[in-house]
Amino acid sequence: RFVVLALRVSGRLCVPSSRNSSHHRVKTDANHQRNTIPIEPKTDEAPEPPKAPREIPLPYPYRGHEKLIDPYGEMFEKWCMRKTDNYIEKENRIFDQAVDTMGRTQEDFANDLMDFYNVAGITTAPIIREPYTYYKRRLDNENVLDCRKKNEPDAQEEVIFDEGEFVLAISNDNLESSEGETKIRKPSGRKHRFQETIYGDRTVSSDHKLLCNPISEDGIIFNAVIRDIENGADILLVRNLIDVQWAEDNHSIVFTRPNEDGDVTHVYVRDINKKTDVLIYSEPNRGNTLSLGTTLDRNWITITSSSLDKARVFYLDSHNPDPSTLHCLMESPDGYTLQLDHSNGRMYRILFNLDDFSTQVHVTIPLDPNVQVENSNQVENQLQVENQLQVENQVENAPKKRGRKKKEPIVQLEPKLKLNGIEYDPDWKPLLNFTSQQRVSYFIPYDDHVIVYEMVAGLPQIKVLDLSTGETHLVKIPKKISSVSPLPTWNPASKVHRFNYSSPLEPPTTYDYDLVTRELKIVHQRNSLKYFDPKDYNVQRLLTKTEPRLPITLIHPTDVNPNLKSPLLITFNSCLGENFSFHFRPEYASLLKKGWIIAVLHLRGGGEYGPDWHADGVRGNKHVAVTDLILSWQYLMKQQIITPHRVVAHVEGLSSTIIASVLNDSPGLFRAVVMRQPFLDVLNSTLSAEDGEYHSQEFGDPLDEEEFVGIMTYDPYLNLREATEYPPLMMTAATSDGISCEHAVKFMAKLRTSPKIKQDDSLLFVERMRDVDGGDLDTQIYRIAAEYAFLQTCVNSS
Repeated sequence: RFVVLALRVSGRLCVPSSRNSSHHRVKTDANHQRNTIPIEPKTDEAPEPPKAPREIPLPYPYRGHEKLIDPYGEMFEKWCMRKTDNYIEKENRIFDQAVDTMGRTQEDFANDLMDFYNVAGITTAPIIREPYTYYKRRLDNENVLDCRKKNEPDAQEEVIFDEGEFVLAISNDNLESSEGETKIRKPSGRKHRFQETIYGDRTVSSDHKLLCNPISEDGIIFNAVIRDIENGADILLVRNLIDVQWAEDNHSIVFTRPNEDGDVTHVYVRDINKKTDVLIYSEPNRGNTLSLGTTLDRNWITITSSSLDKARVFYLDSHNPDPSTLHCLMESPDGYTLQLDHSNGRMYRILFNLDDFSTQVHVTIPLDPNVQVENSNQVENQLQVENQLQVENQVENAPKKRGRKKKEPIVQLEPKLKLNGIEYDPDWKPLLNFTSQQRVSYFIPYDDHVIVYEMVAGLPQIKVLDLSTGETHLVKIPKKISSVSPLPTWNPASKVHRFNYSSPLEPPTTYDYDLVTRELKIVHQRNSLKYFDPKDYNVQRLLTKTEPRLPITLIHPTDVNPNLKSPLLITFNSCLGENFSFHFRPEYASLLKKGWIIAVLHLRGGGEYGPDWHADGVRGNKHVAVTDLILSWQYLMKQQIITPHRVVAHVEGLSSTIIASVLNDSPGLFRAVVMRQPFLDVLNSTLSAEDGEYHSQEFGDPLDEEEFVGIMTYDPYLNLREATEYPPLMMTAATSDGISCEHAVKFMAKLRTSPKIKQDDSLLFVERMRDVDGGDLDTQIYRIAAEYAFLQTCVNSS
C-alpha cells in the first residue's frame, strides 16, 4: 500500500510518474501484514534539487538588500514542476529508507498508537437527539460505522452508514446533471470505491430520515451525498461545497461554495425534491469569506461574512430557507467579530474584540409584552446592575492600551430588529463581560442557563449563568491542566449539559453536568491503555525565575525526578494568540512509558496571558518569542532538567518559525528536531499577493521598514547558513490549503547544500492530503510513529 505524492499548484495537479514512492503500513501484530515494495539500497547520496533562482521583489530599496536572491524561488513555478516532483519523490524515498532502518523502535511506537486508535468496537461520545442517541463505532482500523439507538429500554443498534460498504455510482449513464449538482439514479453500471475518500462530518435531518455524507478527495472541496436512511439508497449528489447545514423543513440543505479563486463567497439552498440549486447570498466584498452555523433553537441558519477585522451576520429562516427570508441583522464595528444566537425568545449578541481579546455578551427580548419569555424581568433587573459594576471595574483596572483604536458602536443594517414578524428591543442589555484575560471559546444559551467556555491563563473554565437568579458559578473540572469542549445540543430546555474532557494523562471522557444540582456524571469513557496508568505520572506548572516569568508545563513519570538524566521533548504553540491544547496524546503516553519528560513552553506570541502577552511576540516583536525559547531552555538547564544532547523538539505549523530560527543561531541546543507542516519562508509569504496580508498580521509587514528589518533578522529560510552544523531534522508536510508544502521543500533543498550536515540525518516527506494529519488510520500512525521513532533513535545514538 502506498500513497502517491501529488502537489497542487495554481490549480494544477502534478503527479510524479515513479512507482517507487511509498508510504508503508506498519506491522502491529500477527493480524496486520506489512505490504512491502522494492526499496533501493540505502545511499549517502543526497537528491539534487532543481536550482531555480529568482529575485525577491522587495517592496522598497533597502540598503544592503537592493538585490535579494531566492536560490529556489521558482521550484513551484509551472515550468519547473516536473523537476520539483522528481526531487520530492526522491526525498520521500530517502524518508522511507530511513524509517525502515528504525526497525523495532518505529514498530514500538506504532503498536502503542494502535492500542489507542485501533480498538474494535470503540465508540465516540453519545449525542442525544430525541428519540435517538447517535454515536460512531470503529469497526476496524479503516472503517467507521455511524450508529443510533432509540432512547428506550432494550433498543437495538441501527447502523445508518458504513464507510467500508460505501460505493457510489459514477458512470455517466447513471447521472442526471444540471448546473452545480448531480442526481443519482439506481446504479446500473460501473461502481467506484473511494480508495482515498476523506469524509466530512455526517449529519442527520431533524426528522431522522435523511443523512448528509460529505466526501472529498482533497479535504478542501466536498461533494454531499444525501442518503435515505430507511432504505439505504443514495438519492442525491450535490457537488463542490464547503460547509453544509440541514434546514428544519427536513428536505433542504444550505451550503457554501467557493469562487474561482477558492474563496468561500456563495451560499445556496437545495431542495432534494428539485433539480436546481438556489442562490441565497453572494459576498460582494473581496477578501471576505462566508461560514454557516445555526442558532441553538434551530430556528435560524446563520451566515457570517468575515474579514480580518470585521463581521456581518445574516439570518435565514431554517423552516423556510428561501432567499426572501434572509435578514442581514447586524454588522460589527472594525476590530470585532460578531456572533448572534437565539433561544427561548431571547436574542444574544456576542462581540469579540480582536484588539484586546475582551468579549461582551448582550441580550434583547421582543418589544411585544404578549410574547412570553421566561425570567425576562429577573434577568433585566438583576444583571443590569451587576454587569454595570463589572464594566466600571474593568475600565478602572484595565491595563494601559498601546495604540488601540477607539471602537465605533454597533451598526444595525436593518431599520428594525425583526424576526418572524416579532420586533425586538433595539436597546441591548448587558449580560456578561469578559476581560482580555478571559478568552471566550464557546457560548451556549439554554432556555434557563447560559454556558460559556473560557480560557484563563491558558487553562479552561466552564462558566454557568442561571438566568432565573443572575448567579454564576464554575463547573469543577477534574484537572485544571486539561482540555474541554461541548457536545452538540438539540434540546435548549435541557437541565443537563454534556461535554468532552481530556487531559495530558487522561483519555477522552464525556461528562453530563446537572445545571441545577451541579453534579458531574461520567457517561462515556475511552478504553484505558494497557500500558499506561495516569496515576504513574504527574503534570506540574513551573515559572522561570527572571522577568518575564515564563510558564513551563512539565509532564513526567511520578517515580522519575525531573532533575535526573531523562530524555526531554520540548514543544509549544506561540502564534496567533492561541493556547496549547492539553488534550490526551497517545504519542506522549508512549514517550512517558519509555521514561521521557515532556516540557510544554508558553512563549510570548501565544494567548495564555491576554493581548499584551500576544502582542509582545508578533510582527516586529517576533524575535521575542525566539528569545523566550532560549530563556526557557536555559532555565531548564539550571534546574538540571535538561541533559545536553538529550533534548529534542517537536513543533508544527506557524510555531516552527521559532524553532527553526533558534536552529540558525544556536543549533547545539537540540539533539534533533521534528517540524510538521512548517512555516519557514516568512519574507516570501508576507510579500505574497494571495495571503501576504494575513501572514503580515502575525509575522510583520514588509512594507514597514522596521518590521522588514525584523523579518530579515529571524526568517528561517533566508538565514539558513551553509557553514552551520545543524542537528538531525525531520519535516513532514502536505499539499495543504493552509501552509504550503513549499516551505518544507525549499528549506530542505537549501539545507542539503550545507557541507556540514549528514545527508541521512535530514528527512522530508510530502503527503498527498489536504493536511499532514490526513489519510486513513494506518497512514496517520505510520507518520506519527516515524516522527517519534526518529527522535528516539537520535537520543539513543547520543
